[in-house]
This record gives sequence, structure tokens and C-alpha cells, in this order.
Amino acid sequence: MKRFIALVLVILCFSSVQAAESAFDRGSKSVSGNFLYSRFGGDIYSDQTVLDFNPQYSVCLNKGFFLGVIGQLRRTTMSDLSYRSTNTQWRIGLLSEWYQPSRYSSPHPMIPYFRLSYLFGRFSQTNAHSLGIQMGVLQMLTKSTGLDFGLHGSFDRYSRSGNSEVGFILMGAVGFKTFIF
Repeated sequence: MKRFIALVLVILCFSSVQAAESAFDRGSKSVSGNFLYSRFGGDIYSDQTVLDFNPQYSVCLNKGFFLGVIGQLRRTTMSDLSYRSTNTQWRIGLLSEWYQPSRYSSPHPMIPYFRLSYLFGRFSQTNAHSLGIQMGVLQMLTKSTGLDFGLHGSFDRYSRSGNSEVGFILMGAVGFKTFIF
């Protein structure tokens, strides 16, 4: 998996051979980050608060279509009647975005995917898959920078010791995006 991600990064960094004329043209690059916040409950998630920071790098492969990588720093706080815990996770995944550019704003979907495997103690291994979709609007402030607002949904599946649990998280997102062209 690490080799695959490294290969994708190398391809993305060197994939543009022609100069782009606008932020959404082939060859332009996007560097961005957003913050997501949610508070929720359910079967998997007791009383939880989640704060995410997602740095992103992507390259425009075709007019308005970007492919890239996304990192995630997730800080989760859970509390129940008997305990309170805090967990911090780092993840890296793939990202695709599609923009329908107009003069001032661009509605767009974003689809990130993460896979994570980790050990609890010596015997309990957990595998996690997360597939998300974010519907947002990019409000351009200049020709190359904008504010990104969105609603992010994430479908999570955790497998531990033969048991599998699923859940859904809905989060509000706000971020900053800059294009290099």
C-alpha cells in the first residue's frame, strides 16, 4: 500500500507537461486543507466528538477533474457513563474531485477513501475501511484561491476479532484551497 501511494504521488507531481490557463484546466495543481466537526452517537459511536484536519494535494487530469491524495488527522473524544477516552489517528488515502467551474463559485463532489489496520495490545487487530463523499461549494476569492464549504458523509466499517461493525458520520466542512497553474 505504501508503494502504491508513493507511485501515485510521483505520477501526480510530474503529470503536467503543459501550462494551465486557469485553476480548473488540465495540469493545474491544488493544495488545500479543510476542518470537519461532528458530534454524534449510535451503535459504534457512543457519545462522541470528532474533529478532522485533512490536507490535500491533487492534479487536474481533465477540465475540472482532479485526482490526488488526502491525509487525515482525526481527534476523537468518546464518553459513556463509565469512561471517557481520547484517540488520535493519522490516515492517508486517495481523493477524486470534480468541479463545474463558473465565474465565482463551483459546486463539487469529493470522494476520499481510507484503509487502516492497527493492533490493540498483542492480540486484537482492527481493520478499518472508510469511504466518504463530500458535496460542497468552492467560493473563489481570487483567480487561484478560494474557500471551500461542504457537507461530508463517511461510511465506516471496522472488523475486529471476527466481529464487524458499521457506522455513518455526517460532518460540516470548511476549508481553504489554492491552485497552482
